[in-house]
Amino acid sequence: SLIDGATGELPQSTTSNLSLIASSGRRLSGLVSDILDFSKLRHKSLELQLKPVDLRSITHVVLALSKPMAAQKNLQLIDRIPEDLPLAHADENRLQQILYNLIGNAIKFTPSGQVKISAKVFDAHSSSTSNKQPVKCTIPKLAITIADTGIGIPEEKFDRIFESFEQGEGSAEREYGGTGLGLTVTKQLVELHGGKIGVQSKVGVGSKFTFTLSISPSQGES
Repeated sequence: SLIDGATGELPQSTTSNLSLIASSGRRLSGLVSDILDFSKLRHKSLELQLKPVDLRSITHVVLALSKPMAAQKNLQLIDRIPEDLPLAHADENRLQQILYNLIGNAIKFTPSGQVKISAKVFDAHSSSTSNKQPVKCTIPKLAITIADTGIGIPEEKFDRIFESFEQGEGSAEREYGGTGLGLTVTKQLVELHGGKIGVQSKVGVGSKFTFTLSISPSQGES
């Protein structure tokens, strides 16, 4: 509210400090959420509240919350979610947490350039059994990608970054900090939704994290 002018115009230095405070508060809040969810996921006590969710609206909220972090680095946040994207079948709060973790992670490890989020519909293959014969069919799903122009991840680290308390290369850990819980919780939340998450990356070029979600079966009701 102070940044938005609730008490009048503020000096640039004050605005910058307030942005830092707000950003730090959001990071701490996210960290607490990750720790609590990590505990619930380990004990299989986390339940999803699934419903039709507008990914575009949630992305808008997450990007707005992430702007102060990006502004400190002069990073460009790009929203490429199509207006006609089908609704997702997801837990709205958990989906926001997934996006906030992935976008926040991209900002954290991107000194300059851009962080872009995009989404598309694709046909996922599924197998079912009919008269004891396997039948392959295609099920439309959503694929959401968060791409950055950051430091990148060595290929041999691709699997390990999703493990508990695991981070990338040692010098990056010292420079950027963190607990290594965010991607672990993100992966488990995606899988709890019945989706998958993967990464493509090249050191010094950037990374792309892509996860999948089911499309809401009640498109006509929304």
